[in-house]
Amino acid sequence: MTLENYAVIGHPISQSKSPLIHNRHFETVGRKAIYTSYDVLPGHLGAVLEAFQTLGLRGFNVTVPHKVDIIPFLDVVDEEALEIGAVNTVVNREGKWHGYNTDGKGYLNGLKAMTGSCLEQMRVLVIGAGGAARAVTTVLAKHGVKQLAITNRTPARAVDLKANLGRYINIDVLDQSSARRALSSFDLVINTTSLGMNGEDALPMEIENLKTNVYLSDLIYNPLETRWLQIGKSEAKAVQNGLAMFIEQAALAYEIWTEKRADRAFMARMIREEMEQNETDE
Repeated sequence: MTLENYAVIGHPISQSKSPLIHNRHFETVGRKAIYTSYDVLPGHLGAVLEAFQTLGLRGFNVTVPHKVDIIPFLDVVDEEALEIGAVNTVVNREGKWHGYNTDGKGYLNGLKAMTGSCLEQMRVLVIGAGGAARAVTTVLAKHGVKQLAITNRTPARAVDLKANLGRYINIDVLDQSSARRALSSFDLVINTTSLGMNGEDALPMEIENLKTNVYLSDLIYNPLETRWLQIGKSEAKAVQNGLAMFIEQAALAYEIWTEKRADRAFMARMIREEMEQNETDE
């Protein structure tokens, strides 16, 4: 049996947990495959895709800063990836590169595991308007929620998101002070910014006015509990870090590449144990 090759590209890439989760998953499902990380500088994407074609890669993941720049190099791009404006999963089908975005659906699947069917009735505030926010707001707008609002340090980026998703839902763009004043009206608050990553104390938003029994979602999974979640969980009905999204996007990527069902339970157990061990070691 030929060894299947998969990869992830980004810059920097050493922090990526994707090789760990995919290689361990390949082992447990008995797939003869290997997953490698490549640090790819901006401007080298064309050469990398040519090399991947020569090497016979079955598929690869794309992380920052290449999720947008990869699109012109692909032969086919999925409609939702075009709506989001970013690709994070690529599969080789008969010599042609097909691009997808599993971040959005991965986030939504993980979120629904926390909220259940009541998500459709929620008033939702998204903090941030970068690439992660594009994925989150796109799937929420298409899924349908009672209200969707975005707040961002640079309002123009939030306005762009509103324009792109207007055919699905009317989005409220709030400046940061307005968002803080209105915080108690939201049932679900989502942090899509990097504030709080690696244990830093900075908060994406002051949250003294949180609604009782609010749901809090943070896309960060290192640390497992950001200071923002630590402060907010006393008021929250439930909190969720970024592990659910990371696990689900990885599972969806595996399914795109192989057309086989991923073992999500194994992925979740393995990566949680790894992250908890890392926090203990630190």
